[in-house]
Amino acid sequence: MVGTSGQRTATLRRTVACCATASVFALAACTSSSGLPVASAPAPIVFADGLDAPWSMVFHGDALLISERDSGRVLEFDESGARHEVGVIDGVVAGGEGGLLGLAVRDGDLYAYLTADDGNRVERRTLLGEPGALSLGPPVTVI
Repeated sequence: MVGTSGQRTATLRRTVACCATASVFALAACTSSSGLPVASAPAPIVFADGLDAPWSMVFHGDALLISERDSGRVLEFDESGARHEVGVIDGVVAGGEGGLLGLAVRDGDLYAYLTADDGNRVERRTLLGEPGALSLGPPVTVI
């Protein structure tokens, strides 16, 4: 793909948004046994496979970060789908609906919502390095 890194990120974001929108419309068009025609969903676009319960996606600049609910891993993906492990959120207790439940990025910090032995909490970690080689700073419990 020719263009700037920002253009590739914008294209990736549009692709993800279009897929999500198409899925919503496809699901809304489905009917049960009413006899009305059922719309078929478009074929999925596979961006990454082999993930362990992928749960949350956020962008940090041009870097797409995806969390795995059960393992507590945070992975970074480039526009080709190549992955790099940013880090593991320690103390994640997976089970039922628990685990690493959400990510958010603001001002160079990664916020992680997780289930731990002592309950749910939100932690903040500084994102260190540059896209392609990101890592996590030490955790600070926010909530």
